[in-house]
Amino acid sequence: MAVAAVGSNPSAVAEPGRSADRWTPVRVFWWAFVGFLVLGIGWGLAVPYDGFADESRHVARAYSAANGQLVWHGVIAPDGYPVIKVPRSLAPNAPKDSACFQDDPGIPANCSPAAGRTQDEHTIVDLPSGAARYNPIYYVIVGQPLRLWPDSVGIYLARLISDAMVSALFAAAFAITAMARRGRRMLAGLLVALTPVAVNLAPAVNPAGLEIGGAAVLWTALVLLVDGHQRSPALVRLASLGAAVVATVRFGGILWLVMIVGVAALGLSRDRLSRLTRLRLVRRWGAFVLAAVVAGGLWSLWQNPAGDAVSTGGDRSLAAKVLAALSVDIWDRGEYLVKGMVGLVGFGETSPPAIVFPVWFCAFGALLFTAMVLTRTMDRIRLAMLVVGTFALLFASDVGPISQGWYLSQGRYGLPAILGVPILGAYLLVERGVFSEAQLRTLTRAYVLLLLPLQLVTLYAAMLRYQTGIRGGINPLPVQPWNPFTGTWLPVLGPELPLMAAIVGLALLGRLVWRMTPPQRELQELPVMAEL
Repeated sequence: MAVAAVGSNPSAVAEPGRSADRWTPVRVFWWAFVGFLVLGIGWGLAVPYDGFADESRHVARAYSAANGQLVWHGVIAPDGYPVIKVPRSLAPNAPKDSACFQDDPGIPANCSPAAGRTQDEHTIVDLPSGAARYNPIYYVIVGQPLRLWPDSVGIYLARLISDAMVSALFAAAFAITAMARRGRRMLAGLLVALTPVAVNLAPAVNPAGLEIGGAAVLWTALVLLVDGHQRSPALVRLASLGAAVVATVRFGGILWLVMIVGVAALGLSRDRLSRLTRLRLVRRWGAFVLAAVVAGGLWSLWQNPAGDAVSTGGDRSLAAKVLAALSVDIWDRGEYLVKGMVGLVGFGETSPPAIVFPVWFCAFGALLFTAMVLTRTMDRIRLAMLVVGTFALLFASDVGPISQGWYLSQGRYGLPAILGVPILGAYLLVERGVFSEAQLRTLTRAYVLLLLPLQLVTLYAAMLRYQTGIRGGINPLPVQPWNPFTGTWLPVLGPELPLMAAIVGLALLGRLVWRMTPPQRELQELPVMAEL
């Protein structure tokens, strides 16, 4: 078997009649970037304005930040949210901050006034927005087209910019797997980790997608640096970039970053940790991450983005409030939180067919529980810390809100941490000898055939929900619509283009992973990494 020479991609394995460097990190990046970008375009075209989670509130923040209001100042609405002044074209439901279809998946999107109308550009309205005090870094970027064109053109360009940024981070995570032969072990984990919810958030004007993308880059780079014992300046830089993104774009990101770095660090011996921290490159990029953490932390302390939402004041004791929150989240909302990590898109009210969830949970559990049972004690501790820590933070964020009669946490909020479980688990299963390289490559290809179609099914279900409405209940038994090409509301460019874009994007991603996991051959270990 021919192998690549040490150089731009020494880990690439030559196939008969093909170039030895076919799947270089750069090539993998561009394949994955185009795949995720086109898939995100499908979502961006298929979903009506404010169909993504909290979109109008984030659009308002992006518009104001792009127009120079980096620090919010203004009045507070009766419901406690800061008020932002925006054109009616970007807030067609103002003074309400939500559309009529958001709470009921049986109501199609045609009930809402049209957004992006040019005749509404010069009518300024007040919109309450919980995002008003968020860090402006993300919003300044996606808000530029909204500043120039506060209409449908600006809305779709803002979605495209967000999609491009998140797709670049998802693609970087895939490219990292091509930086070393052992990196391809993480492909199965990435297919599980980047759930339909994560993909749905890529084109949304919402920093949650960027946070998830940063976490994917951070996890893949850390697994190779820590568990793969790789030494590469590129991995250090990419890990630092992912960490900085997680620390800054959302106010809770620093907590997720501490958990991710802490769990990863448990895989280091004391001697290796000491040697890494003495390296100039690691210290320099560590200082960059520390600066991002300090900046993100100071912004949160100064602006208090959560406001009184997480306040635990009141007459009852803190212990009583914690028990109440646990009761609500475990008994009533536990299933919702778990499903919200996989397939509940929009505001959590839009669900794909029920079969999507058990299939995805089985794919996740195959990596988690096999690793928990058959790997080392420290491996089990690290994986358990991720699962328990993720839900502990979600529950903790609900203590204040539930005591006030509502809830804050969503399953998607926990994705930055929980996506590390399948990525790390897949890697460890081969590293500890539970699976062979060939067996994991077979599993990865099975996930391509199993999970990528479910991404399309989720988009298809969302289109039915917004165009026609999806009914719930059991009496009478709901007979759901099936035709995605009709409805009382239709995407601006028609329903055919979003579906075709999603199919093309998923086909590109499927082909990429398929070609990176050739069967019946063992990839050769090669001296691939540059010395620090």
